[in-house]
Amino acid sequence: MVNFPELVREARSCRRFHENIPIGANVLRDIVDCVRVTTSARNRQPLRYVTVSGEETRRKLFTHTNWASALGWGGPPEGERPTGYIAILSVAEPAMAVYYDTGIAAQTMQLHAARMGSGCCMLNNVPRDPVRESLGIPVELEIMPLL
Repeated sequence: MVNFPELVREARSCRRFHENIPIGANVLRDIVDCVRVTTSARNRQPLRYVTVSGEETRRKLFTHTNWASALGWGGPPEGERPTGYIAILSVAEPAMAVYYDTGIAAQTMQLHAARMGSGCCMLNNVPRDPVRESLGIPVELEIMPLL
């Protein structure tokens, strides 16, 4: 049985990864599959997800991420960068409830990643237009955080 308080402690933000241990597309799909059954305000289920595990797209996406930018840190060096991303998207113009749904989804993803022994970091300070272009996200979807 999982010790939940211990899991929460393990799920702290990780900003250095093991690039030589790639996270597979199947693991990212497993995380999304877990999160899709979480609660949603009024059962609207406004969130959608894009997973990224391919090396070329990961490298391109990394250039659009800001890591601890308030501290002036440029992010993890080569060899310690993420080997996968999940973009959380919203189908509607964000209303207050979608931010709650996003928080629930992001926290669930981080907890599930920790349970699987993976690190995770929520990134909200990203330029939306370059991310949209890099991932081919349609304009009708609002980009929420990346994990």
